[in-house]
Amino acid sequence: MKCSALIVSFLATTFLLVESSRLDTPKTVRQDCYLVTGDSLAELNESMKKRRPFEHNAYTQWHINWNYDFLISESGWRLKTFDTRVQIRYTLPQWDQRGRPPQEMVDEWERFMEAVTIHENGHAEIGLKAAAEMQRVISFTTWHAKTRNELKEQIDKKCSKILSKYRELEIKYDKDTDHGKTQGARLRVPSPEKTGG
Repeated sequence: MKCSALIVSFLATTFLLVESSRLDTPKTVRQDCYLVTGDSLAELNESMKKRRPFEHNAYTQWHINWNYDFLISESGWRLKTFDTRVQIRYTLPQWDQRGRPPQEMVDEWERFMEAVTIHENGHAEIGLKAAAEMQRVISFTTWHAKTRNELKEQIDKKCSKILSKYRELEIKYDKDTDHGKTQGARLRVPSPEKTGG
């Protein structure tokens, strides 16, 4: 599966997650791929271990930017508008196929990448939910302070608390799924006995 095809697959799945969760948070999605090579599943697995830029074969990073606008009145400062934007960056392996690999090898790689897609989109959904909760909590709370800096600190403190909550949920997500292993995000390399080695 080529990197461009992965981009389409990831974006389509992400939008489905957003729609199902009723999240309308603006987002920027970036897809990075690193090339792996191999004439067998074992070689592909070793290539990923050597070339991956992070500890695991795939990695998803998300970052939330929040912005606000204030109004001043005789009684002090209050919140006028608040919005969030999520930046999502996927890093995935891309198999640089050479020649005509066995169909069972191709099938296993595609199965593996589909499972990786599910797991990595789980990370993205956590980030999107964090932003949605920020938007909901901040927008539906009455904010008021004597100074602009005081009001800014109040809102930043609340957003940081929500962010920490979802970072903890992300850690739990990886622990519960064993970084995607329970979802099938591991390349199934045949044992030497099965390959005749």
